[in-house]
Amino acid sequence: MTRSDDELLRDALREDAGGALPPADGFDAVRATAESRARRRRWQVGLVAGSAAAAIALVVGVVVANDDDRSSVELTPPPSSSSSTSTSSSTTTAPTTTTSTTSTTAPTPTTPPIATGTLPPPAGFAGFTDFRTVPVGSLDAMFTEPAASPPAKVDALAAALAAEPIEGRRTAEGVVNSVQGNRAQIEVRVIGYADDSIGGRDYRLYLLQEQPGGPWIVVGAEERDLCSRGFDGTFCV
Repeated sequence: MTRSDDELLRDALREDAGGALPPADGFDAVRATAESRARRRRWQVGLVAGSAAAAIALVVGVVVANDDDRSSVELTPPPSSSSSTSTSSSTTTAPTTTTSTTSTTAPTPTTPPIATGTLPPPAGFAGFTDFRTVPVGSLDAMFTEPAASPPAKVDALAAALAAEPIEGRRTAEGVVNSVQGNRAQIEVRVIGYADDSIGGRDYRLYLLQEQPGGPWIVVGAEERDLCSRGFDGTFCV
């Protein structure tokens, strides 16, 4: 509500008079002063009102502007991660390790071939008989004992014959004649007998390995005499 000029004047008069009216001769001066103050106050009030209105308008404008900005921001759809945002993805691929596996097949152990041969012709004898078949069951145990191999059988039999406690026994030697698969033939010669007509004897044994890795057994035997004094074409004399 706007105050009237009279009200403003009365206020001014009260302020100047300290709450009491001035004397009559000073009323005009007081009135002039009061009116001047009232006009100045109205100007100040207008100035203040104008300034306040301007400030309000400024604040409102800022608020509106902020609202507009906020509205514009809110109305603007957020950038799509697929269209606006470019994501650089660097993928490091580990180097492929190639493992080369070399399959080494262990060589199958092979049994070295057995050396074969023949006994030398009897020397220093009057003659010798032909080989004749001897039943295996009639032979001593040293002849029929199984062995791990044909050479092992030769060595074992020669050692046993050489160790016999026979008068005149001198030497014993042997050889593998042949090996064909699981069959073999060996010969062993022993020199020195107590018989004066027989100076030595050759033994021929036939061996068989019944299953792989198994022992070699004696399945056949032959023998012949070495004549020290004489030979009639069939026997030692």
